[in-house]
Amino acid sequence: MINEYGKFEQLVKKLDQGNKLIRAWELIGGISAQVTGLEILQSSGRIVKMIVRQHGDNDLKRNPNIAAYEHKLLMILKAAGLPVPMPYNFEQSCEIFPSHAYLSSLLRVSQNSRPQILMIISYNWQSI
Repeated sequence: MINEYGKFEQLVKKLDQGNKLIRAWELIGGISAQVTGLEILQSSGRIVKMIVRQHGDNDLKRNPNIAAYEHKLLMILKAAGLPVPMPYNFEQSCEIFPSHAYLSSLLRVSQNSRPQILMIISYNWQSI
């Protein structure tokens, strides 16, 4: 059976065959999803940080499509020019992970911008 690191390696290769996973680490703090940070060496030589978000059983019971909705919301908000993570890949095949997951940029936000971003996301989430 493939280990967790191998699964993340598969995911970054699915995004671009030239990608190489440098490291993966668990991001602590979320309760509704497992969030893992990834550091990736792109074929261009650039090193980028991304996250993989995988929802837990409680979220999936309420809404089996929650990852798809979140990914779509990020695409809409990013297209509107808002400071949200760039959505890169929505993994819906369940070939790598047991449920849907998505890959997005790692966004660092200051304490001052968080309330505004959360308010915008909450408002837009209702319209999907």
